[in-house]
Order: sequence, then C-alpha cells, then structure tokens
Amino acid sequence: MDLSFDNNTTLNLGDATADHSVVVFANLGCPWCKRWFVNNWAAMMKDVQEHKLSAHLKFLNKPKQPLHNGNVANGFVDYNNPDDGALFVKNVYKHQDILDNLTNDKDVVNFLKTQLNAKPIVSSKAKDKIKSEAKNSGVTSVPTIFFDGVKHPDSGWNLPQM
Repeated sequence: MDLSFDNNTTLNLGDATADHSVVVFANLGCPWCKRWFVNNWAAMMKDVQEHKLSAHLKFLNKPKQPLHNGNVANGFVDYNNPDDGALFVKNVYKHQDILDNLTNDKDVVNFLKTQLNAKPIVSSKAKDKIKSEAKNSGVTSVPTIFFDGVKHPDSGWNLPQM
C-alpha cells in the first residue's frame, strides 16, 4: 500500500505516531460508506482524541450514477482543516438522503453551499491522485478500510476496541 497522506488528498485526524492507523476510502453519496461511518465515527474519534489512532480519510469519486452527487460533495471536503473537514463529512452523511435526491449538479452545489456552508476546495489534480492511490492499493469499491495496513473491503467491518 503506497499512500500519501498530504493535506491535499487526505483528511488526517489524530497523531501520526499513534499505535494504530486507519485509512478509509469512501464516497459521500455511498449508503454503505454512511453505514460504516455511522457505526464507527464515535469510536474512531474517541481513539483519535486519546492518541490511540491516526485516521486518514480519502474521498474517492466513482463512475456510478447513484454516487454522482457524492462525487460532487467529495470536492467540498476541506482536507487542510481537519476539524472543519470532519464536521462536513459528518453533516453530509447526516443529510445524505437529501443529497441523494437532488437531481442536478447545480442543486447539489447549492445545497452544499447554503445548507452546509461549504465551498468547493478539492482540485481535479487531487481527485486524480486519490483515484490513482486507490487503484494502486487495490481499492475497487467503497468503503474500503485499511486498519494497520490490512485491507477490509466491507462496510460491515468495524474498528476494534482499543
């Protein structure tokens, strides 16, 4: 697994020297990704705050129509401001049903800007780098989770207790 954790392509949460690490490839429009985050968010953030876990979140665009609005939302993740980025991710998943029912890009962008106070941030170069990293790491679906370097391509897999 050859991944970059630079702040242009990764939402980095926690101490990089923590004993454990999790890398999550997700899409903000994916219901399985939402399921994983809903089931793991509290534990992940607790372990991050206790310096037990470093979390690295990468939002991957996928060429599937049901994920299109998520692809648009992926471009609004503020990777450079982890607290803001994490709050945005949490809020998008909270309102994913609204996001998924919007019928055009203009409405998606308007929703993200007006309801979630977000702005488009992620460059196409960064999106391409995330896509390349996913391909090189054998990521074919979202969510795909790597815990301490071990791949778990299943939304039913949960973080272990630490």
